[in-house]
Amino acid sequence: MSLLSYKTYRFLGDFELPYPDFTGMPKNQVQQIIRLEQKLRLTVGKLFKALDREVRVAQPEALEKEWAKFKATEPSLEAWAGYQGNHHPRNVVKWSGQVEASLAINLHYPPAAKKEEDEEPNLSLLEVTSPCITRLMSSGLSVDNALWFDTFCRREALNTIVNGKKVRFLPWEHYPEEIRQHHLHWIAKLHQGMAAKVHLVFGKFNRIGMKKLWEDRSEDFVLWDERKTELLIVYPAEGDRSRIERVVMFFHHPEYLMHKYDLDDAIKYDVALDVAARMCRIVRTENQRNYQEWKTARDKAAREEKAAEGKEKKYGKKARAERPVESHRGKYNLKGDGIGLSESVETACPNCGKVLLDQLPYGWVKDPQFYLTVQRSCKGPDGTMPLHRIGYTPTDPEMIFITPTAQRMARTPAKVMADIAKWWKQKKQVVIHWTLADSKVTEGPVRIHKFQKLGESSDGVTKKRPGESIEDEAPSSKLLKVAK
Repeated sequence: MSLLSYKTYRFLGDFELPYPDFTGMPKNQVQQIIRLEQKLRLTVGKLFKALDREVRVAQPEALEKEWAKFKATEPSLEAWAGYQGNHHPRNVVKWSGQVEASLAINLHYPPAAKKEEDEEPNLSLLEVTSPCITRLMSSGLSVDNALWFDTFCRREALNTIVNGKKVRFLPWEHYPEEIRQHHLHWIAKLHQGMAAKVHLVFGKFNRIGMKKLWEDRSEDFVLWDERKTELLIVYPAEGDRSRIERVVMFFHHPEYLMHKYDLDDAIKYDVALDVAARMCRIVRTENQRNYQEWKTARDKAAREEKAAEGKEKKYGKKARAERPVESHRGKYNLKGDGIGLSESVETACPNCGKVLLDQLPYGWVKDPQFYLTVQRSCKGPDGTMPLHRIGYTPTDPEMIFITPTAQRMARTPAKVMADIAKWWKQKKQVVIHWTLADSKVTEGPVRIHKFQKLGESSDGVTKKRPGESIEDEAPSSKLLKVAK
């Protein structure tokens, strides 16, 4: 019986996924899910169930002995003689948390203190001051529910000098081979002695290095959830797939979120952490489950506000903070003139009538009731006209809109635009479209063109609805510098 006949599939712990609805799904994606379902049903699914039932016993005493041996030998390795970094015994950092925990958190390396006199000897990982650790702990990961360790457990400065240039320090590349292998040998011992079933690896270079270590005994899985969560299944040895040694998930380093300010990445981070927590049956609060998204949004807003204050101080006038540009949506250069709207807007091409839903709508930052039109391709009503781009306008007749050319919007007073909007609704005037050398008149709100009198075409010929006088002009201005 196919697993797809069930509503959900349970992987490990409390983590389960509802099976997707294949309606409208691309064929290659359907085939990928079916192949994964067959693998779960025939082989790996049984191993997940066995892993869930397995009771693992940690070996804390053996790990303490191995740690003492590592700490005694690491500072005296011969390779340190030709290395220009520190190798003081006090800078070796021990793991933190519970060796018996089901969750292992694998970071890169502990940062050194900014001042040498601030270095404290013989610290454990969670005693090291680090905003990255604080950020993960705020998501509900703690000393009580996880084992925390670094791949390279020596405190190092964030930057080093290579060939006379200052670069980011990367132990996977910059440590001599003997030192790197000594640390990896200790990590292998730690893996053997811990009870974790789920292993979270943070950082790009950690991901590359650890995947290479496991490449002969691992297998990738991409789940069918909305965020396409990736799992790496690690088996005991090459050719031995009798059991799952651990389930590995790779993450950006927390520092990535702190510098990127990308909400989509933060949401994906939250989703993946939630998968890991549920596989380990770790109970978290709603705030902890959404912390990375909340923190990223708050930091991003604070950064924009600080940038605006800096501009105001520098230029002596109030300045808007720059916002990331959704350039792929064809909305020109929104910068500080666009503000995101909360609900999708249904739009249509004035030429051919094609309807499209704008799922990421923007309003004018001075007055968000003005929708910024999206520039999209159009071939005209009969499909024979040359391909060009035109602003798709809202299908809702009550919604007012303008075209998003930032430089001119910034010079148009909000009161003028509000007066025009009021006049649009009252008069229900005519839209004048100029296509190539011809012109045509259609019903709808007025479209105002650059340096052009309202009701007057580009060749000076006045267009008006039968029975109406051309004296009914827009208030505030006859010449409005608003981009077409």
